[in-house]
Amino acid sequence: MQDNTTYSIAEAYDFCKNIATAHYENFPVASLLLPKNIRKYFYAIYAFARTADDIADELTLTTDADTAAKELNAFRKQLQDVYNNEALFNPVFIALADTIHSKNIPIQPFESLLDAFYSDIFFQGIETLEQLHSYCELSANPVGELLLYLFGEHNEQNLLYSNDICTALQIINHLQDIEKDIARSRCYIPNDLLMNADMATAKKELIAIANGLMLNGRKLFPNIHNLRFKIELRLIWHGGMAALKKLK
Repeated sequence: MQDNTTYSIAEAYDFCKNIATAHYENFPVASLLLPKNIRKYFYAIYAFARTADDIADELTLTTDADTAAKELNAFRKQLQDVYNNEALFNPVFIALADTIHSKNIPIQPFESLLDAFYSDIFFQGIETLEQLHSYCELSANPVGELLLYLFGEHNEQNLLYSNDICTALQIINHLQDIEKDIARSRCYIPNDLLMNADMATAKKELIAIANGLMLNGRKLFPNIHNLRFKIELRLIWHGGMAALKKLK
């Protein structure tokens, strides 16, 4: 049943803040280095991604894939309502609409994230490195793109470097979560790597790929004008490199 409770924009942002501060895992920027004038927008984007991710991951554990997909499609419809200027009742989308309009963010990064979550519901495996990169383009790269929009740092060159970092971080996350993913009947290690080598060798190749992407992605830093955002990005980058070292 549709909840027609009316939320003010301030109440909607508070709702998103509660979601963000309760979870924060698996999302690149989450520290108090974020300027106060940016933080509420971050909370809205995080709440959107967290809720959609929970539909794909948690709902599939308690219901069937078709039911989870139906819920995710309903969630996508609410996103489209934002861009069609339809009435909004979900506090996540009320806050997200204000964020989108304030920062002039296109729909594509949000749609890409939902496409990634949908593919997780009906996971078919990753056959090749190209498929892994394509998955990262949907599941990880939009996060960096959205942050660039929030800080007014979005341009074609910055996006390319951001994509390198985000793809590398997603690969690192997959390598760290192999056992957990397999327990969910998912494995993000490309099958063609496993067919030609054992798991240890396949992991080494992915570590090398992630390392190369991270090294290229650091070219983003000199282009960033907002000092606090630059510091946060450097912390994220060094965290990713530390994780790679541990994986090695």
